[in-house]
Amino acid sequence: MNLLRVITRNGKDKSVRNRHLIPEINVPATKKLSPEGLLSDFSRLAHIPADLFQKVVSCVAAAAERNVRILQKTGQPHEYPVNIYFSEERYLKGLFYEVIWP
Repeated sequence: MNLLRVITRNGKDKSVRNRHLIPEINVPATKKLSPEGLLSDFSRLAHIPADLFQKVVSCVAAAAERNVRILQKTGQPHEYPVNIYFSEERYLKGLFYEVIWP
């Protein structure tokens, strides 16, 4: 099993160019993973909800021609509470996933 860690820098700019940053970096990274390889992916963009973030990771796996399995979803720790009337405060999200073969 190998572990590949990809760190992306998400700036405050919400332009279309930055929205494509995850696939541009993670498709090549996912392609390099062997079976049972692990990848962790994180986002701190408030305008991308967790379900959309998971869909982006799904598209990355499809573009990399890999089957992946989500091992764990993460979010903000308890030190960063979220106001129920301001969901944009829920900006930290992450996924740990593994490459599997059919």
